[in-house]
Amino acid sequence: MLYDLHTHTNLSDGKLSVDELAKQAKANMYTAMAITDHVDEYNYQEILLYLLNQSLIASRDHDLVVLAGVELTGIHPSKIAKIAKDARSHGAQIIIVHGETLKEKVAVGTNKAAVECNEIDILAHPGLISNDLAKTAKDNNVHLELSSRQFHSITNGHVARVGLEEGSKIIVNSDTHEKEDLLTIEKARSIAIGSGLNDKEAAKALVSNPGLIIKKALEQAPKSSNL
Repeated sequence: MLYDLHTHTNLSDGKLSVDELAKQAKANMYTAMAITDHVDEYNYQEILLYLLNQSLIASRDHDLVVLAGVELTGIHPSKIAKIAKDARSHGAQIIIVHGETLKEKVAVGTNKAAVECNEIDILAHPGLISNDLAKTAKDNNVHLELSSRQFHSITNGHVARVGLEEGSKIIVNSDTHEKEDLLTIEKARSIAIGSGLNDKEAAKALVSNPGLIIKKALEQAPKSSNL
């Protein structure tokens, strides 16, 4: 099984359409994926509407589980919880927050706001996250991401160490923007093991943890009507 719950299309800063991305993911032996285009407080409803419809089509056409999600990006920390709740009520199956990576910096306090919000599924590339925030992530069932993307991956070892110390759930994602970014089974495992996880911990990050997110997401029927 191969899961990837953080990808982008040309709807934000990716290079592929939803159909092209799903087709390539299928070729890479993906089991399930989430399309999580960047959104802000002004466009998240519009982008989510499009992705909800397109994910249904892509799932059917490519015999692949394609989930519709969003990556809350550059939103003031004080607004993250409200927007996440609203996005969920409008059908978002996966909600990610663009964390405080050492590259593409966002407002200080973004990590804190994300892990305090139980509507958030994944805190993406959280950079030098603290032990306290990793514990809060555990308490609110927010997964910490190990990224295969260049530069974001610099702190994977730190994220893995802190997450394991605090019992946080860890997940491996690609943050795909073009087809070369997509995972393979071998690449995903290398990211997990290279970040310091042992075989059992890697299995959780690669299969068990994303599997639980996907199960929860599939309980929310995608909408094909207007928001």
